[in-house]
Amino acid sequence: MRMTATVLCLALLAACGRNATPPADAAQAAPQPATEPMPAPTTPIAVAPAFLGTVWRADTGSGVAPGTRYTFLADGTVLVEPPSGTPMHGSWRMADGGLVMTEGGIDYPTDVVSHDAEHLHLRSHNPGGVVELVLVRDVRAP
Repeated sequence: MRMTATVLCLALLAACGRNATPPADAAQAAPQPATEPMPAPTTPIAVAPAFLGTVWRADTGSGVAPGTRYTFLADGTVLVEPPSGTPMHGSWRMADGGLVMTEGGIDYPTDVVSHDAEHLHLRSHNPGGVVELVLVRDVRAP
């Protein structure tokens, strides 16, 4: 009986040892990295609008002082530089299929009426009424 138990133990150990050594093909295969879900984007927008990063200047007929410069930055900041006065900044984001500009903690839904490489026409729905921003690309900007 003792001999049978010893043989059985040796057989089990031998069987376990066979599974511990991988086949030659498996030893040469590169380990596969674990796939993890990508983190959600932290940028304010999913797709960058075409007017991003360009310096725009208010043209005659706009609802703001002609010459006022607007720059929409990728981090969600909008810089507003009036021709005379202190530069200001607010924020912008794309939401519900449109542009939202925020100044002083107040959101202004804004329509992109038209846009091409040289012109940007925005319609801002402010509490005091609608403001048309007729902007042209500022060719003097760096």
